[in-house]
Amino acid sequence: MSGNEKLNNDRLNTARELLNQFLRSELKSSEFETILASNESAHSVDEEAQSEVILADSELTKSQKKAKQRLTNKAVYYLSLREFSTQELRQKLRAGAFEDCETRCSGSEDSESKKSQAKNSETTYIINREPDDAFSTNFTEIKQVAAVELNLEWLYLKIDEVVEDFKARSLVSDERFTEQVVNARKAKFGSSRIAQELKKKGVEEILISAAIANVKTDELANAADICRKKYKTQPANRNEWASRARFLQSRGFSFDVIKKVLNQNIQDE
Repeated sequence: MSGNEKLNNDRLNTARELLNQFLRSELKSSEFETILASNESAHSVDEEAQSEVILADSELTKSQKKAKQRLTNKAVYYLSLREFSTQELRQKLRAGAFEDCETRCSGSEDSESKKSQAKNSETTYIINREPDDAFSTNFTEIKQVAAVELNLEWLYLKIDEVVEDFKARSLVSDERFTEQVVNARKAKFGSSRIAQELKKKGVEEILISAAIANVKTDELANAADICRKKYKTQPANRNEWASRARFLQSRGFSFDVIKKVLNQNIQDE
């Protein structure tokens, strides 16, 4: 392991431990941010860009600051469960933001008469919904929030900020996500199936190409092993041969690999 790889691994382990402490309520949000920032000497965030974020955050209203903190907490929670690609994390946070906005909109329709009596433009919205995971209790109630402050477009912009910040800190990494997917899938699926999954998750083509090159080194042996476990005997006729070929094709193996596997089985017999 090179010096840079060891440094990155040590830094990642420290960040993950901070995430776990945060989730166990051993660290407050402010403490988490402070300690995590001190862990960034190896890959510091651009100072000019960081100062712009701080300045922008200082102009947020109280409800907007709380909303952005909720997005950060939600992202921390998801990443504590498993690796996510950058696009997957963004989409998951956006789905939650859309649901919250939909709930606020439906709530505002029910309280139309109350809104007409309000003395200013700000309206109180109270959201009550069943928790969808262990962290949802922080999202069940949003009080004294103007719709213009927490509209979907604004939330999407803040989600992009959170995701880019996590990416700069290596808390979310397409490289690690790709490696995890390959390790979990290559013994069961072919290169085209794995490439399709990575592409769907928004992984860059250059990472996919490198991953597929790694998968193909053992693809023939993996396909043969899958075939042996699935079918205990050799294909008795052409129909059985075609059936097994379709099965391997559904697993993402190329026709060249399929022919080699099935023809080798016949020769071994």
